[in-house]
Amino acid sequence: MKTTFTKIKQGKAFEINRPSFKSGTVVEPNIPVSNLRSNERDGLGNRRIVRNNFISPQIRGREVLNFERLQAQDIEQAGVKVQLGDKTIEKLFKVQVGDPTDRRWLEERTRRMAAGETEEELKSNPPFGRPQRTINKMVNFGAQGLSVDDKIESIKAAVEQGNADNRNEMAQVTAQVALLLGNVDNLRNITRAGIDNLSRTIQRMFVPKEWRAMGFTHRIFSLAQYREQAGLINLFILSNLSNLPGDRTFEEPLISYDEQGNIIGRTGFINMVQNLASRTRGDNRRPGRYLDLQNRAIIPLNVAVEFVNSGVDNGQLNGQNPPDGPPNNGAWLPNVIPLWDFPQGTAIPEGTQTQG
Repeated sequence: MKTTFTKIKQGKAFEINRPSFKSGTVVEPNIPVSNLRSNERDGLGNRRIVRNNFISPQIRGREVLNFERLQAQDIEQAGVKVQLGDKTIEKLFKVQVGDPTDRRWLEERTRRMAAGETEEELKSNPPFGRPQRTINKMVNFGAQGLSVDDKIESIKAAVEQGNADNRNEMAQVTAQVALLLGNVDNLRNITRAGIDNLSRTIQRMFVPKEWRAMGFTHRIFSLAQYREQAGLINLFILSNLSNLPGDRTFEEPLISYDEQGNIIGRTGFINMVQNLASRTRGDNRRPGRYLDLQNRAIIPLNVAVEFVNSGVDNGQLNGQNPPDGPPNNGAWLPNVIPLWDFPQGTAIPEGTQTQG
């Protein structure tokens, strides 16, 4: 069979002869040129040019950004929303822990501690002149079976190893700490070492110092409102203990006020329900107390009413506006028990005045 090939075309696809522009020719200006045909289109047709750079607004001046408010806005609009890729997940959950196979080091440490050396002395002069070897370990903060101290140790390792430096990673760690602090059983089971680790971890986290920047929409919290956001509230309070009256501690970060506005003691989160809940006293029910985020304090009803009636939280208490009719007339009363202080299904004694 004879093989044939398509011949490659050669030459120019088209050619325009412009004699007046050829080198060495003479331009003849008097040669008549035919007129262009008229264009019947109206308007700009397809000749319209839009130059966005010339219709954009004026350049704005440089502004100082409030990063705490930006973070609070993100949380307010979308919650603690995090989108993590594989590398970020690996960074967050792969932490360095002590190598259990470093037996000689562990045996020497145990021997020296039995001889009376303290943790501080071992840290300044470790066995064999080196720290314990470490290994990488994937840890799930929410894994079943982990003790509270183990979860705190995992979070602490992630923060100290720089695995919570950007917004996404810090939001993930914040969510895990808030989840841990929102569980009263976790708070009861934390050991002294766990408390120290948690305190150091929270100090290295970026937590706003003002409750609005944290994303909270109001300052005064009832018991029901506290339960809805207990974890974030506890984290916010524990991260801002300095420059506050009452000699706060990590175990007792809150102070309590009486009806006269005097400080009567300190308290912690384990007793929060008892501190805020309404109680019965004989035939009467005592109104519940409230959490003041700005002062990090437990306050009685009359102090909370004084705040909201003066404009705090837009006059709302427990998310409700004061009744318009008498005897409230658009203001909360300091000596009248709110209706929400009566548990659901509880009969209100005859003659008891309520509001809300």
